[in-house]
Amino acid sequence: LLRVGGSRESIAEQLIREHEVMFREDAQNRVLRMEELLKESSAKEAKNYLTEAISRFSASLNDDNLSGTITVQKDEVKGSIVGRGGQNIGLFEELYGVDVVFNDEPNIISLSCFNLVQREIAKQALILLMQFKIITPDKIRMVKEQAEKKVSHMLTMTGEKAAKVLGLTNVDPELIKLIGRLQFRTSYGQNALEHCVEVGYFSRMLAAEIGADENIAFQGGFFHDIGKAIDQEVGGSHDVLTKEILEKYGFSWEITHAAWTHHDAIPQETVEAMLVKAADAISASRPGARALSLEQYIQKIRELENTAQSFEGVKKAFAISAGREVRVVVNPDGVSDEHIQELAEQIAHKVEEKGGYPGKIKITTIRTTKVVDYAK
Repeated sequence: LLRVGGSRESIAEQLIREHEVMFREDAQNRVLRMEELLKESSAKEAKNYLTEAISRFSASLNDDNLSGTITVQKDEVKGSIVGRGGQNIGLFEELYGVDVVFNDEPNIISLSCFNLVQREIAKQALILLMQFKIITPDKIRMVKEQAEKKVSHMLTMTGEKAAKVLGLTNVDPELIKLIGRLQFRTSYGQNALEHCVEVGYFSRMLAAEIGADENIAFQGGFFHDIGKAIDQEVGGSHDVLTKEILEKYGFSWEITHAAWTHHDAIPQETVEAMLVKAADAISASRPGARALSLEQYIQKIRELENTAQSFEGVKKAFAISAGREVRVVVNPDGVSDEHIQELAEQIAHKVEEKGGYPGKIKITTIRTTKVVDYAK
């Protein structure tokens, strides 16, 4: 190389450049191979972490302890509650906001109300009223305050018990009552308080496995549905209410963020927030978590699928993840890429109109085109 006029410095630079290119290509190939290995191993590790968390917590959750029925010793008691001309029962239903059913079973009175705290107040009031030989409108009004105090005490005791189990200290008394209210909130038969406890434990287990902050994951998981304690009274999305409650009681940004983003109101910005979202999905969809009968479950799933299939151009619809997501396969000849987003919005709007589904339901529309040719 020196004979053709190249200087020692230029030859050295040329050799460095050539080897630099060669080594760079080799390094890129090594990185690609490492990424493939990491993808394979990470998927396996993730499955192991999830399996471990699920296997360590397998209690069946339902609302059997929230029965809205009362057993009476004598069937004549029903007549006293109804009163002359239905005067008593009319006032009771109006004052307590419940429907009272007498004729389902002998010696059984059933209370019906969407708000379970309100139903429990009515139940306790009815138990107090049955202690009187004669029931009058004045007594119906009188026992209301007593029943409210009793239920308030129940909320405090339940909240304190939950806080003790979770190891939470110096909790504001009002927040304790909100925790207690979760005992009177259900979703598909799954008790909200037990669900929150479970999500907290799942989140902490997963955080321990990957080295994330266990305390943030634990508290974020437990408080992720605290908004459900008041959403029936004040309205609004429970995840946004969760954010407002935790900010009110001075929780850190990390815990608040982990708690309220589990339904993707905004993207998760921390590992702990992602773990809470995963833990919530595990708790809600694992076998035995929800107490829906098989017939009810199948009916809900079919309703979702039929709603999606009612739109023109839809080839098939599948409700998955315990009805939390509907995947819609469209006919590529009937629906273009430009209209696939519009179709998803229309399906979501129709599902919202029908109602009857807790939480958010993800609508995923899928359009694929397959082209086949033969070489001769």
